[in-house]
Amino acid sequence: MMENLIPAKKIYSVSELAENINQILETEFKDIWVQGEISGFRKYKTGHFFFSLKDEKSLIPAIMFRFHNIYLKFQPEDGLEVVARGYLNFYRPRGELKLIVDWMEPVGIGALQIAFEQLKKKLEQEGLFDKARKKPIPEFCRRIALITSPTGAVLHDILKIFRQRKTRIEILLIPSRVQGEGAEMELAQAITLAQNPELASQQERAPLDLILLARGGGSLEDLLPFNTETVARAIANSKIPVISAIGHEVDYTIADFVADERAPTPTAAAEMIARAQESLLMRLENLETKLLDTIQSAIAEREDALMDFADNILKFQDTLRQMDQKILLYEHQIRDSLWDRIRTMKDRWIKLSQSLATRSPDKWLQKQQSEMLKYESRILAGMQNSLNQNRVRLTHLVASLQSLSPLSTLERGYCIARKKSDLKTINDQNQVEIGDSLELILHRGELGVKVEEKKEKNIWEQNEPDPSKNQE
Repeated sequence: MMENLIPAKKIYSVSELAENINQILETEFKDIWVQGEISGFRKYKTGHFFFSLKDEKSLIPAIMFRFHNIYLKFQPEDGLEVVARGYLNFYRPRGELKLIVDWMEPVGIGALQIAFEQLKKKLEQEGLFDKARKKPIPEFCRRIALITSPTGAVLHDILKIFRQRKTRIEILLIPSRVQGEGAEMELAQAITLAQNPELASQQERAPLDLILLARGGGSLEDLLPFNTETVARAIANSKIPVISAIGHEVDYTIADFVADERAPTPTAAAEMIARAQESLLMRLENLETKLLDTIQSAIAEREDALMDFADNILKFQDTLRQMDQKILLYEHQIRDSLWDRIRTMKDRWIKLSQSLATRSPDKWLQKQQSEMLKYESRILAGMQNSLNQNRVRLTHLVASLQSLSPLSTLERGYCIARKKSDLKTINDQNQVEIGDSLELILHRGELGVKVEEKKEKNIWEQNEPDPSKNQE
């Protein structure tokens, strides 16, 4: 009787027990929220997340499959306090209890802010924020690519600033969405498109000097495309300098840290570009004024030098005229002296003739007279020959003096070469170096040249016959 009162034992198989546990868990813990700290986080090649949630006393293993975690706006990491939604599952082959997570968000600070800080830290460690890798912003931009929404107020604000400043900038608008899902891909494609040489130099225009990435202010969700790794990588890979002008003055995005220059607002970026161009144009105008003054001063100095040279030539001409007058005077003096000697000798001959006539017979006198006539002829011929030789010599001297005149030399096609640096006359190739600037003074005018070649011999020395060959 007692044996009939004892109830029969219920004996479960392991599989049955595991199945019952699963049924209870799926019924009682079907949709639960659990708060805890992430520990032992691992991301597998399949894309699934494996981690544990723990507090001061307990720990529960958890899994978040790839088709759920792709929607997270932040990267889970150890030590991060989160609230996870999911259900409990008993994995029968191993007898393990796991929390299957289908949603997760940080506790306290928002997911977007965490994603921002995580991406910032990652890119900073890679060196994308380093000043050394950033390109300088051109002082004078001829063409810029403006990447922004074509329907937003930013485009009109920037164009208004450029019109007010009267800048000489051509704007190439590359339209792109600046918020919403997929906007980061459009922004990255627009930055990449600006690198295309065919776009940059279309219709033989100047290449692009700058990319201006701009949008107005907004919430962290509105600025999300500019806080993505896709846009950050596109900016970092740009060969053209990039200015980011995103949000209000207090807003900072990942794009601001990666860009070559950050402007607090789009209008501030336009003002920055316009001011740089105005400053450069003013400097160019000042340089132009200084250059004109320098040129005019140099021309005045050259005119003074030419006037001094002309004065020296005139003085030299006066000297030549004086020498001509002296030569003529010497010629007259020599002629007069010769004729005086002739007259003196003739007088002596007459006296001798008269003396002989009184002392000698006629034949002897005639003979002496004949001899005297011969001597007279010889003397006259010798004197005439001497006079002719002196005249020829004087003519040669006059010609030599004329040939020594710089004007005559210049008129025959020669020139005077002087170094521009010290205005010293050059007569030897060793006095100059390749690249020196020279000025050539011609019969009419003056030339400026540069030394490109030096030779040991001039053209006449090179064409002279070899004396050794003539001897042979």
